[in-house]
Amino acid sequence: EIPTKYPKNVVIKELKDMIEKLERHYKKRVIIYVTYHTYNAYIKGEFPDNRLWIRDIKYIPKLAEDDRWIIWQVSNKGRVTGIPGFTDKNVLRSGTVEELIENSRIKIEMQEKN
Repeated sequence: EIPTKYPKNVVIKELKDMIEKLERHYKKRVIIYVTYHTYNAYIKGEFPDNRLWIRDIKYIPKLAEDDRWIIWQVSNKGRVTGIPGFTDKNVLRSGTVEELIENSRIKIEMQEKN
């Protein structure tokens, strides 16, 4: 969660730099985790090549760019054997985890900055 006290242009610049570095290193598209608050304040209309991981533990996600979300965090009170405490529970919008990983591969040439 990013407090909205930071100017949008500063947050966008920092995120673009981070995303570029991550995608160059891992050769995969970054999926951006958002709440409605951060989506509306910073992400809406930005980063069109990146899909979203939306947190909404009450309802099916509703975003202005509804086709962008690919993972939905449905709960923060999940349980997994062997892990003490709560874990998040997430749902893929469609497909399998293997398809998600395969489709995240990027085939773009990223030039090294001097």
